[in-house]
Amino acid sequence: MLSILKFKASILSLLFLISHYSNACTLTIGVAKSFPPYHIYNADGSWGGISIDIARALVNGANCQLNVKEVPWLRSIKLLEKGDIHLLSNYTQNNIRNKFSQFIGPHHIERVVLIAHQAISPNVNNANMLSEFDGRIGITRGNSFGNDFDKNILSKDHVKNKLVYIKNTINRHRMLFTGRIDAMFDDELSALYLLAKDKEASENFDIRFSLKANPVYFGISVKTLSEQLQNKLNDSWLKIINSHTLNDIYQTYGVTFDHNELVAYPTVLINTQ
Repeated sequence: MLSILKFKASILSLLFLISHYSNACTLTIGVAKSFPPYHIYNADGSWGGISIDIARALVNGANCQLNVKEVPWLRSIKLLEKGDIHLLSNYTQNNIRNKFSQFIGPHHIERVVLIAHQAISPNVNNANMLSEFDGRIGITRGNSFGNDFDKNILSKDHVKNKLVYIKNTINRHRMLFTGRIDAMFDDELSALYLLAKDKEASENFDIRFSLKANPVYFGISVKTLSEQLQNKLNDSWLKIINSHTLNDIYQTYGVTFDHNELVAYPTVLINTQ
């Protein structure tokens, strides 16, 4: 009798483990090198930063774990389209991405700035004067800052011939500091963070102008996500924006968080219909 009870207990334990692991999930986010303060590669090999911490909170709220995969930005968009990774952060909506991506957010309101060497065309201080900028302007390959930016800035002939497309943010910063490019488009918080951390950079470069604010989202590939998990991610995001989570994360990195600015934009969730 005792042996039968032990056998039944073993079966129940096995079924519990099978159930536990079948319900466990890991979602992968693509990260293209360090992009402080959003993506920061730590000395111990772990990943942090504002966007990574928010993504981790989003995924954990759906009872999943976050895996970080380092992959070039343009390649990561292709992987998202195929469903080989599950999400991207700091992801702008545009007509092309809308065809294969779902969105959650926004998680940040992005302002694009031009950061340039102080000695190069110092009179160029707004986007309409870019034709007068006497230098090369770096931009990460695959970047989009919204339809207006793509149409009114990137597609203009007088700007296109000045652009240098670069693999990732680290290479872009390195090229700027070594004189291989003379300016670059960057996120405002990233640029301010860079200038605050690097004395030499702050002495030689400045922010010339910023463009219209644009919301950025988590881009979601739903190809490999069940409807149940999609709903869990939606619920997780709603809990995050109705709590102090975002403010706490921003404060961790010494960055001001404007909740009113964020909630001024409509909340976007995965469409599960």
